[in-house]
Amino acid sequence: MAEVALALVLGVGAGAYALGVRRLWANARAAPLVGLGPVVAFAASLAVLLVASSSPVDDAAARDLPIHMIQHLLLLAVVAPLLAMSEPVTCVLYALPDGLRRRVHPGVRRVVRSQTSRRGWLVWMVVAYCLSAATLVVWHVPALYDAAVREPLVHALEHASFVATAMLFWWMALGATRRSRRGFGVLAVFAATLPATALGIAMTLSTTPWYATYGRGAAAVRDQQVAGALMWGLGGAALVVGAAALFASWLASMDVADSRRPRTRVAEPS
Repeated sequence: MAEVALALVLGVGAGAYALGVRRLWANARAAPLVGLGPVVAFAASLAVLLVASSSPVDDAAARDLPIHMIQHLLLLAVVAPLLAMSEPVTCVLYALPDGLRRRVHPGVRRVVRSQTSRRGWLVWMVVAYCLSAATLVVWHVPALYDAAVREPLVHALEHASFVATAMLFWWMALGATRRSRRGFGVLAVFAATLPATALGIAMTLSTTPWYATYGRGAAAVRDQQVAGALMWGLGGAALVVGAAALFASWLASMDVADSRRPRTRVAEPS
């Protein structure tokens, strides 16, 4: 049932995105609102999401805690930032019928405008950070984690909340349409490593197993320590790579802005 629901959601989402991109490109008089880069990012995010949510990976994650942790890292550190880069709101908005889009568009514009001022962006950034960090920590509480392993629908809810909150965080870190804010977004991404690092260290140093579904004893402790090391090491490394890419993008946008700035000529002495 959960697999059918996932396939349906992904199919509808991909179809709506493709329809929106086609309309945007067909009606663009100059450069389209959404270029090729976001479309490639969306396709890549969908491919990784399909792999991470496939039956073989899901079955292995139910038996093996380190594989379950890798599944989470793929969703949080790969799928979410790629989706944030793909301009999904714009594409899905243009996939709507014209009448419905005209009714929905003012509300979407108000939300986007609330993110464009410096103060508004900072508020959204803090909210997104708190939501993503809280979601990560809450789902690793033993009772909820065990429930997600046992119940497919709870597992799907866990993954959906991971992707949604992390995508919101990355959207804000990317500047929410303002590339000039990506320099501050780098700091937010580095701050985002703290909850995952703390959780990974706690799992690595623990000498008792947290999750009953993965058994008890020395083998369970060893698997938990491996999973914690993955979250601590690979998760932190992925966020550092993301921060570096964000910083490079910010520098490139600054160079473009500087090249477009009018030059002041200095009069030559006569």
